[in-house]
Amino acid sequence: MQFDLDVEEQGHNSDDEDYVQDDLSPGLDADDDLGDGERDDEVNREQAELQMAGDFNRLIGKIQDKSVSTNDNSAWQFDIGEDADFDFQEEIRIASGLGKRKTAMEPQRRPRGQPELSPQVKRLQGDAMVAYVHHQYDKAIPILREVIKIEPASGTAWSTLAQCHKELGEETQALQLEIIGAHLMDPDVDVWRDLGRRSKDMDCIQQAIYCFRKILYIDPNDLDALWDRSYLLKLSGNLRQAQDGFLKILKILPGNPDVLEELRLIMIELDEIPRATKLFQEAFDHYKSHQPNGPDPENAENEFGARHLIALADFYNNAKEYEKALYTIRSGARWLNGRLIDAIVWDIAPDDREFDVEGYIREGVGESDSLPQGFHDLDINFRQRLAISRLRLGDIKEAEMHASVVLSLDVLEYTVLFEELADVYFEQGMYAEALRIYLDLAAHDETSSVHILMQIGACHRNLSNFDEAIEVYSWVLSADPDRVEAKTKLAEVYEITGQLQKALDLVNEGKSRLIRAMPLSTLSLNDQAATTGSIFDESRRPPVTAKSREVGRHGMTREQLRVFERHRQEAVEKAFEKLDACEGAMLRGEKVAIEFWLDEAGTLVEDYRVTRPLFTVDRYARFRGLIIERRQKRNVVASANTNEDDMASRLQLEMGSSSESAVGRDSKHGVDEFRGISFDRWLLMIVQYSFLLTREGQYSLATEVLSHVCVSNAFSGYLHQNTLRMALLVCAVRAGDHPGILEHNRRISAHNQFNNDGTRLMLATLGGGMQAMESYIDSKFQKAALREVRLTEKSAQGLPLRWSDKSFRYIYAPGNADAPGDDDAEVEGEGGSDAENDGETGVLAGGVGLGDKAARMAPQPPRATKISPVMLAQYGQICLCARSFQSAIWEFIFSGYLLQAYDAQPRDAMICLDLAVACLGRAVQRQADNRHHLIVEALSFLSKYRDHRISADIAEEIEFNFGRAFQQLGLNSLAVKHYESALDLMSDSGLAMEAAYNLSLIYVTSGSPGLAKALYRRWLSL
Repeated sequence: MQFDLDVEEQGHNSDDEDYVQDDLSPGLDADDDLGDGERDDEVNREQAELQMAGDFNRLIGKIQDKSVSTNDNSAWQFDIGEDADFDFQEEIRIASGLGKRKTAMEPQRRPRGQPELSPQVKRLQGDAMVAYVHHQYDKAIPILREVIKIEPASGTAWSTLAQCHKELGEETQALQLEIIGAHLMDPDVDVWRDLGRRSKDMDCIQQAIYCFRKILYIDPNDLDALWDRSYLLKLSGNLRQAQDGFLKILKILPGNPDVLEELRLIMIELDEIPRATKLFQEAFDHYKSHQPNGPDPENAENEFGARHLIALADFYNNAKEYEKALYTIRSGARWLNGRLIDAIVWDIAPDDREFDVEGYIREGVGESDSLPQGFHDLDINFRQRLAISRLRLGDIKEAEMHASVVLSLDVLEYTVLFEELADVYFEQGMYAEALRIYLDLAAHDETSSVHILMQIGACHRNLSNFDEAIEVYSWVLSADPDRVEAKTKLAEVYEITGQLQKALDLVNEGKSRLIRAMPLSTLSLNDQAATTGSIFDESRRPPVTAKSREVGRHGMTREQLRVFERHRQEAVEKAFEKLDACEGAMLRGEKVAIEFWLDEAGTLVEDYRVTRPLFTVDRYARFRGLIIERRQKRNVVASANTNEDDMASRLQLEMGSSSESAVGRDSKHGVDEFRGISFDRWLLMIVQYSFLLTREGQYSLATEVLSHVCVSNAFSGYLHQNTLRMALLVCAVRAGDHPGILEHNRRISAHNQFNNDGTRLMLATLGGGMQAMESYIDSKFQKAALREVRLTEKSAQGLPLRWSDKSFRYIYAPGNADAPGDDDAEVEGEGGSDAENDGETGVLAGGVGLGDKAARMAPQPPRATKISPVMLAQYGQICLCARSFQSAIWEFIFSGYLLQAYDAQPRDAMICLDLAVACLGRAVQRQADNRHHLIVEALSFLSKYRDHRISADIAEEIEFNFGRAFQQLGLNSLAVKHYESALDLMSDSGLAMEAAYNLSLIYVTSGSPGLAKALYRRWLSL
């Protein structure tokens, strides 16, 4: 894409120097002289040469091996592609200040040139040239490869080798060699552009991206290269990097419509709608200020215009910001028509009289204090968006005026506008209006669809036109008998109209089709069980046949239910025997055993999860066996949207005279097994299954299974809940899901109040790194941790607290002055809030009293009698990670969290180290009150840390921390001393790599690259 042509198309003169400078050089002051620009170009070229030299060494690394033969063609196939972490490395380089302009005192680097060739290389190169001239390419290629192995920097050898492959018709190999040879040339934009476009023509997308990136090394503002690279990144699926590239173009060319369109598509895919909305709004504001009379009519198609304004309005409508959508359409229409100045008049109007159509009579118009109707033209797409926004705002009368204009058009030409309007009417509950539009769409083969017909049926049902709804759904099923949704909706209408048998037949037919399509059916548990017929879970009922109706008014008699459940129990017991038999092989890692174990266990887990008596509304009620509870007849209209299983159960109960028990032991004290297997054995199997899924890369499924089982009433006890939470934590640690690690640790700590082990477990499992730190400073977690600190303090001070049977925790007693207000409404549980928010607790329903429930859920822990240094230190560490050093040390005139922890535990090395880090961090901040005092305090705490830690016989850790502290203070000579001492004490493990890397940074910045290189080879190389 040629952006210089786009500039002309937007109505600007290509030789207008001011415009080009303003658009292509943002951030350059008008006073910058030409010398500064030349120095920038020189710096860019020097950086490009350095980068290309590094890439060249990387690309030829594999052919440097002496074992690589010159006749081995596979070794001479190069993987040329862009470094996946380049953008991140570039941001680090810019942030660290590397690559800034060199001053006049710095020595100039020697210019590039061909190396001095040895006599042997010259002789070989001459032989190769003779063979090439005589068209003996097969002879020349091995010789040239030998030359390159001896002297890789010989540009002549690379270019000649490329020509040989080109003469042999090996264009791809020739192009790769040309690209490698281009690294040895002076940086040339045209050369790399040609290589990139040729790579693109050969469909070598990654190679083309690599070439265009090289242009950006030389000239970061090359628009063509930015566009080509970003567009290719989008094609290759690297949407995030493509977005970054287009955003860079947008900084150079603000509001460019082509770039905005590309960003719109990418950001929708990345679900970054708010950011896209902001970009489009900024572009609209830019064009309104620079082109107040609207876009150039002669070049309107290539400028920011109607399609971009429609996209912006759609963004606002989807975000439910309907007022902004209205303002966008109205102001955009004025701007497009050159009437932007009219905003002063029309913005005060509460309605859309500005765009009234001819002949529309508006009430109140003509009075002395009202605005007249404008009758201005409005694009039909704009008018339809106005109708949608008005409908969602509830301004029905205004919306109908716009909708009538849209609906007066040809439905075949404006199908999309008709369907969108109908869907909005349906969302707003205006079924009669939606039905009229859907019927217009269904009247034409070109515009009719299954979705339209299903919506027509839904409109009829909501309007109580049940006969018409049955007719529509039946017609859909006649055209597509396998459409389950249509069967379900038709069954719901049958249920509403009292045709229960027809409804049940439809539901069972749909269920049987789904079961036949399931790859892991519960029928596969046992071949003997499979011979008994279609076996459903306890939450499902068998279809009612004529024969079964003769036996009883339910699907099965009591004896049939016993036989049915006995077969299910035998199948489950045999499945567990199979698991036990292959468990040893599975634990040894045998692939066949793992697959078999996962298959059998997955079927059992699914069988458990679909059993409704194990997941009751009251999750704290004890499991009493597989029974059908007595339920009163429901209002069928209110429950018409339940799933097939619920509908089948409900229909059979409504058709029967009473509910009877299925097989299962009914005891008010509950049972401790399910289908012959104890719940402890079920829990062990489910946890093993989840661990194995996580190890096999199916972490999301493992989390789904464990989270679902957590709400089973069979596992509502304290020990079971702890086990499941720990299992979730283990899976999250294995998968590296840091937000999940934090969340599961938080829940474990919440269910073990005033216990420091939960905090220690969190710090141990969260680990290090940027992702862990970002999760650690999550605002929700910060508030929860602070609430725990405050509650522990109140308990230690002897203030009254109350035990909650709802959240199974101590909470503030009523009337406590320090009880949480609106901001702390969640205090009633980190058990309370978590449980309530996640549906883990609720109002108790029959069978279990509060005391019984509390005793089963969690033992009442002893109250905290003194402040917890662990919790205080943890919150202080959160402040450190958030760079809130002052809050970590002190808060207002009181001691901060770390100082309070130090008062409680002065001999703890970790707390001393935290205080040293906090003082150092505060000392280097701009707002520090007494920088030198803070540094002295930091070194004092660091010395205390050393005194308490030296007994652990880990001197290398102490030396590293001292070196890191001195490095932060800029005392590099002292830092070098401690880093070198640390490396002398270390093996290849521990902090060796960190110490070597930090020391190498000091060497590089102090002008000793040789010492840094030695560190790289010893400690930082694989």
